[in-house]
Amino acid sequence: MVQQSTHRIIFVGGTAGCGKSTIGELLTETLNSQASSISGDDNKDKAGKSTDSTKTSVFIEGDKYHPQANIEKMAHGIPLHDDDRWGWLENLGNLARQESTKYQNVIVSCSMLKLAYRDLLRKTIHGGSEDDGVEVFMFLLYNDYQVIYDRMTKREGHFMKAEMLKSQFTDLELPDVTKEHNCFKVDCNEDSPDVITSKVLKIMESSTY
Repeated sequence: MVQQSTHRIIFVGGTAGCGKSTIGELLTETLNSQASSISGDDNKDKAGKSTDSTKTSVFIEGDKYHPQANIEKMAHGIPLHDDDRWGWLENLGNLARQESTKYQNVIVSCSMLKLAYRDLLRKTIHGGSEDDGVEVFMFLLYNDYQVIYDRMTKREGHFMKAEMLKSQFTDLELPDVTKEHNCFKVDCNEDSPDVITSKVLKIMESSTY
């Protein structure tokens, strides 16, 4: 495992139902556990999770920061347009940057389907200069439309409707690693969350901090 020398903001994205929140949470806990092992600090709660005093990583659930107007649109099956997303993306970028002053790793779940969305996040975080001690990673979790649609029809309690998935696949612009620095497509297939999280970690560990 490579020991990092910079702070990292790690976006986990993809369409609704791809598992970005699950992977974001698992990635956060894994990084906290790794940090505890390196430091020799064993402070964990009864569930085996790192306590606040030992956390070096924090998770931000991007959907929680949608304005109410966006949530109501999605709840009624109305797809969001670019103008609905710009303010939300800027708020997430600013929040991630703020949290990076307190944590070594900030993990954010955020659909970031289009290149323009990812560019805005990077611009908001770096403010025009990438030589700022913060490294941004972006991972788009990918699976076939039918696999994700079947998964979404079975989940309850989320404002995103399965019928809106087609519009998200239409908007989806998968990254070109030759043009987007530290932006990767992660094929999920039928892999478990643990396996997908391991894929993300291996990609980061192979990068130069």
